[in-house]
Amino acid sequence: MAKHHALEDAAQAFRNLGYEYYCLEYSLETPLTLGLGDEHPTEKGFRFDWTLGIPFIPASSLKGVVRLAWLVSHLNNLPSLKEAEDFCQKLTNDKLEEAKRLPEGALALFGCGGDESRRGRVIFLDAYPTELPRLKAEIMTCHYRDYYEGKRGPTEDQQPNPQKFWAVDPFLDEARKQPLTFFFRLLVAPEIARDAAQKEKLLQALEAALRKHGLGAKTAIGHGRFLPGKTSPPTPATKESKGPERPPAGEVWERARLSYNPGSATLTATRGKDKAYLQGKEAVNQLLPADLFKKIVEKRKTADARVTVQDFRITKVEPV
Repeated sequence: MAKHHALEDAAQAFRNLGYEYYCLEYSLETPLTLGLGDEHPTEKGFRFDWTLGIPFIPASSLKGVVRLAWLVSHLNNLPSLKEAEDFCQKLTNDKLEEAKRLPEGALALFGCGGDESRRGRVIFLDAYPTELPRLKAEIMTCHYRDYYEGKRGPTEDQQPNPQKFWAVDPFLDEARKQPLTFFFRLLVAPEIARDAAQKEKLLQALEAALRKHGLGAKTAIGHGRFLPGKTSPPTPATKESKGPERPPAGEVWERARLSYNPGSATLTATRGKDKAYLQGKEAVNQLLPADLFKKIVEKRKTADARVTVQDFRITKVEPV
């Protein structure tokens, strides 16, 4: 869970800048094939986190599928067939810069490259499983090898050539009772967060990407589909909202290191790899005893204290 804590810390930094944070849990419904096209001696690669050695979904892959889902939704909502045809022709016209092919809404959310490059206003983070997943062998079979190589037609005398490749098992146990879940995180810039219609389209595109379009390879045969997990449908995360492996209500950290960031007016309690926060100088002033406030806030030093934490939020501080 250390990786999830690191991602939460990164998200907290952006939340301090006014970004709206979403952390959504989805369960894997069908096998997930990642990095099948990566270079590998068997020509059937697989995507692992280089440091942890576990499967993960790169942020760039997630962003690409969400953008596709957004464009498909935009196409389906066009009022006439003529407008839909013009939109498709514009999207597939390689002579046009990407900025001229995409609708303004897509440019605002996802940005674009090229000479007229623009920065997207939504930040996607890598998606990791909540528990160590299992891998399973899947099979793809080429029935008409000579036909695909252009040697002759698809006749029945050609020998099938089964090929195994790895996929993430959607279940954590052999009995197929406990599904594997992933956390999907995204940060929405303040100008997008204030636009209710734009934000709603983004969240709908995210759900469509996970449930209908699928992630990874072999999505045409149903791989890479997700279902909403234990958490509710997409809702903004707050300092009090739930996330991965948060401490239980009222957990006491007997000796936590306290520090204060004057720029974001955030008090941080650190215990090993765990962190909890309290934002707002007035709230910090009300919570900290006078001697600790003077040392930590006014003198900008660190100090140890007995800290009570609920959902990664500091609720009480006592001297040790």
